[in-house]
Amino acid sequence: MTNAFRSLPSSPSLCLFSWIPNSQFRRLALPCLGLALALGGNAAAAATRTTTSTTLTVTAGGNAVTSAAAGTMVTLTATVKAGTTALTTGQVDFCDATAKYCTDVHILGMAQLTTAGTTTLKLRPGIGSHSYKAVFLGTNTDAGSSSAASATLTVTGKYATTTTITQGGTIGSYTLTATVSSSATALPGPTGQVSLIDTTSGNTVLATQALGSSTLGATLVNASNPAVGNEPTGIAAGDFNGDGNLDLAVGLNDPSQPLAILLGDGTGNFTAAPASSITVTGVPVLVQDFNGDGIPDILLSGETGGPFTVLLGNGDGTFRVAPGSPINGDSETFPAAAADFNRDGIPDLVLSGGAVILLGNGDGSFTQAPTSLPSIGTAGQAPTMAEGDFNGDGFPDLAIINGSVSIYLGKGDGTFTAGTSITPSAGTPVALAAADFNGDGKLDLAVTVNNNGNYSVEIFPGNGDGTFGAALSSPTTLDINPFIFGVGDFNGDGNADLFLGAQVNGTTINILLGSGNGTFTQMSTGSAELPCCSNSILGDFNNTGLTGIASSDVYDGIVQLLVPQVLQASITANNINPPGPGTQQVDASYPGDSHFGSSVSGTTALTPSLANIQISPAPGTYTTAQSIKLTEATPGATIYYNAYGTVNSNGYVAYTGPIQLTTGGTESIGYYASETGYAG
Repeated sequence: MTNAFRSLPSSPSLCLFSWIPNSQFRRLALPCLGLALALGGNAAAAATRTTTSTTLTVTAGGNAVTSAAAGTMVTLTATVKAGTTALTTGQVDFCDATAKYCTDVHILGMAQLTTAGTTTLKLRPGIGSHSYKAVFLGTNTDAGSSSAASATLTVTGKYATTTTITQGGTIGSYTLTATVSSSATALPGPTGQVSLIDTTSGNTVLATQALGSSTLGATLVNASNPAVGNEPTGIAAGDFNGDGNLDLAVGLNDPSQPLAILLGDGTGNFTAAPASSITVTGVPVLVQDFNGDGIPDILLSGETGGPFTVLLGNGDGTFRVAPGSPINGDSETFPAAAADFNRDGIPDLVLSGGAVILLGNGDGSFTQAPTSLPSIGTAGQAPTMAEGDFNGDGFPDLAIINGSVSIYLGKGDGTFTAGTSITPSAGTPVALAAADFNGDGKLDLAVTVNNNGNYSVEIFPGNGDGTFGAALSSPTTLDINPFIFGVGDFNGDGNADLFLGAQVNGTTINILLGSGNGTFTQMSTGSAELPCCSNSILGDFNNTGLTGIASSDVYDGIVQLLVPQVLQASITANNINPPGPGTQQVDASYPGDSHFGSSVSGTTALTPSLANIQISPAPGTYTTAQSIKLTEATPGATIYYNAYGTVNSNGYVAYTGPIQLTTGGTESIGYYASETGYAG
């Protein structure tokens, strides 16, 4: 249920994405072109194309750089020339040059050549050494593909950390555990001390302990939950204001504000963008530069189909309606994908599982292709598709579920021919994704399968000619029916991972970590869940190089952001009783060390308890008269006691002074303390 997702383990991307339908809606949220590049191409066509050359520069603040501090925005600029003439039409993939193949998780992003004869990608790379290259995809009419020599960049600084706090135990004797985690992918991890601080009572330090040894293993943490508006639905991502950080576009059930734009700060936090004067309704389906100005645009679609609208980005987080919109299609829009199907260098659209092909005119408007795919039928018959170059001829192809998995091979003119068909051995296909799961540079297919209520994933290796081999291994079993399916890199190892979710009351998450040979292991997601009835998008939202998950929350009016962390170290403090009165908000504060930055957790609410009452003398047998004293250390606390025996209080009464025992016999005393804002 996705196309070839793009991420880079060591760098953030303008174009990390997934498309996530659930049981209620079908969505495709595609910040960039969905073509997973397979170099080579059609030899006959290549012979008639002009030879091109591509160059790549890395700049920061307008100056060429080979090193930068963490958080610096750098710009990758590719220039493509045919001879001495700069090309102004076409698409360029920016890739991780250290990877053997420029596919899926090794593609930072794709950008259109502009009238200036260049194309750029702005990003804020994570700490470490990076190597980039730019690949021009070529066009049918005038230019062959070409690739630039790699450019390197070293990013220095401290790794960001996230600190979380959890509580256990009972009132008066809490157990608090603080965990410091980071996206760094190699030991040793964070060191130093963590303090547990009562922020309600003058930042009283309740405990300070040294972190234990770090463990290595990806998990998910909740980075933020920005408010967005009324009943958020579809969600998409792109760098809408050109600051190198991923932003979010969220559809709302609000005629006065049908679309919310949240601008990311690169740390996982978001703020609302200036409001656009957009009144057209619809949900964001995908993001792409449709008019070649270097600014991401948004495709909106109605809940149950067309018309759809293209919103052209202004570069500051605001948008305007494109010429020719809204477009009244003759079919539902979901699912949808963008790719250059006629190889003219301009992005096109495929709608409704391949039933409609719309060719881009380069200004945000579209013209229907002369022949689409009438054999595919309606969107209800083809709810899922993936797009990529499955036969290595340089033309985008389609994989579509319509009973089995059908392959349609692009002819490079916006039309397709029927190819092979794949039938999973374990049951009926439900969803699919395309990526290079076995590391041979050829696109494979991951297919989720329903076998009479038992669910699994099968990986079919691509042969590079549009056909696929038998499943690589036994199906990976699932405990969910995955309506959500995506590809990313959640642990930073450079292998394509699978993200799956099932809608129940909340959304259960399964993340399968790819080994690079077509097999997977289960990632621990802890207590992380997606909101009920959510739509989700994948991306590097905190510039760590790891894939995160942003999900709309239709009931709470927020967007939930989950980000992966790989290294964790913890402290555990026992017998914690905070000062009072009243509920105390306690956080965990980590000051950082020489390699890791500081961070402070959210707060956990603790109820203070009164101290134990002290009785003097202690219970026992005495041969002389006794004066019984009751004391409790909390200022203002009132002690109540019940005495019976030689002295009777006739029930519980307030303690105002010593209880005098002057005669022989037996005396029993019960007691408790009370004070507003404390547990007794």
